[in-house]
Amino acid sequence: MALVALGVLAGCSSTAAVPTVTVVGDSVAAAARAQVAAVLHPPYSPVVVIRPGGRIAGLSALLRASMAATGTPKVVVADMGTTDALHPSPAPTSGPLLEPLVSATGGVSCVVLTTVDVRADRQSGGSVAARLNREITTLAAADPKKYKVVDWNYFLATLPAPSVATYLRPDGITETPAGAHWLATADLAGVRACGTRHQPTVIGPGRI
Repeated sequence: MALVALGVLAGCSSTAAVPTVTVVGDSVAAAARAQVAAVLHPPYSPVVVIRPGGRIAGLSALLRASMAATGTPKVVVADMGTTDALHPSPAPTSGPLLEPLVSATGGVSCVVLTTVDVRADRQSGGSVAARLNREITTLAAADPKKYKVVDWNYFLATLPAPSVATYLRPDGITETPAGAHWLATADLAGVRACGTRHQPTVIGPGRI
């Protein structure tokens, strides 16, 4: 059964405004959910919107519903596209694949985008992950203050072959606890870089 989790991890009872960060994603985000929430809180108040197996369009709709219920967050952390890459549409669109997310986050000041591991393309024989990664790069280049990049694909691609199993489970897609820790640390770096032109540096395995 699909899981939709909307969780606000509030701080103490203080009435002081706590910046909200909404984390939205599919199965990859689900595996890292606990670690991402832990690194964000405190000082942020995470709202988590997860649907394992979710596609970009459906997750973007869930994000809209979450924002309607909880308000517009300071930052959206998006980790989606793996399902779309593993199961490409039989009638692929020629338009931007991230358009539903871009539209849903039009009023959000900062969006942290996670690249998709191109192993998903190798498994499906498609090219969705590669297309998504190009779109993410283009968005960040056009508006670096709004779009931050967590380059999960680049990190995995540059690992020595024996180290891949440290960060990916045997399915070659889902992250291990070490991979989840990497994503959580990189997400926090992306959130902290919001509002600047700086992009978070890809964290090497020796720093995890």
